[in-house]
Amino acid sequence: MRAALFTAKLIFTATLLYAVFINIELKALWMIVLQADPLLLGAAVVFYAMTFVVGGIRWHGINVALGCVSTLRFCIRIFFVGGFFSQFLVGGGYGGDVYRIWVLARNTGQKLRSFMTVFIDRASGFVGAIIIVACLTPVYWLLFPSQKQILITISMGCAVGAVILLLLAWAGRYRPRIGGESAIGRPVFSRINEVLRNLGEGFLSWPATGMHLTWSLIALLFNMFAMAAIGGALGVPIDFCVYLTLGPIVFLAKSFPLSFAGWGAREVAMIYFFGFVNVDKASAIAMSVMAGVLVLVSSMPGGVLWLMNKDLKRPLVISEKTSI
Repeated sequence: MRAALFTAKLIFTATLLYAVFINIELKALWMIVLQADPLLLGAAVVFYAMTFVVGGIRWHGINVALGCVSTLRFCIRIFFVGGFFSQFLVGGGYGGDVYRIWVLARNTGQKLRSFMTVFIDRASGFVGAIIIVACLTPVYWLLFPSQKQILITISMGCAVGAVILLLLAWAGRYRPRIGGESAIGRPVFSRINEVLRNLGEGFLSWPATGMHLTWSLIALLFNMFAMAAIGGALGVPIDFCVYLTLGPIVFLAKSFPLSFAGWGAREVAMIYFFGFVNVDKASAIAMSVMAGVLVLVSSMPGGVLWLMNKDLKRPLVISEKTSI
């Protein structure tokens, strides 16, 4: 099953990349990259690195909310390592989450809770992005009248997705018991109740939830700053507001677990959505490819930290208050 899934995603990524590059003059693309401003590219690397730092801070808050008393330094370190692995594992950037779950579970001995901290962390980032896209509906109506139908449809879809996730979290916080007292199915219902309860604590434990979503917004802004720096380095003539409005949709597109580290999906989204503001195909591809390369560069500290291999020897504390 895993081999089939791996093969399917590999074929999907290759198909998307082939469709993107088939009609592109590679020499022209290379010339665009060669003329890039190195200082702005360096700024983009810093912005991408800051997304890992902010992500680690958010994950630490979720760990604390669910009773995993991990240190902030530990969470940032492991987030960098997870970001490094995400560049090479299948899953649209989610591959490194497996590493985070494994390390936390090995340090705490709590597999389900370790999974839930990473799941809630990833969901918080995703929910933050879809809330932003949903709130941009009037902006899309005003700035992109020719494409408002597709953009507003995406915004409404994001709003529905956010409501569904928040309802699941609400169910975990205010309806903690699923299933009766019968012994039949009790282990299954017990696990479902644990998952729902953790979702509730992660999403609706105020003011912690507000902080998680705030860190998600900050991380998204750093992504948009990085994208704008890349566009400026490549000489793409668009305003920063375009990155703030269309960039979150590109972020969501590459976040779906369909390809390796978002490759292919990101390029298609960049070509399509930035085409709304007349960015030519070669420039859009150059921006997307450069973004992928610079994310890899910014994650390199995670590779160094992984080689040091210190975090596997540091046991963490599980709070008895929320013990599973």
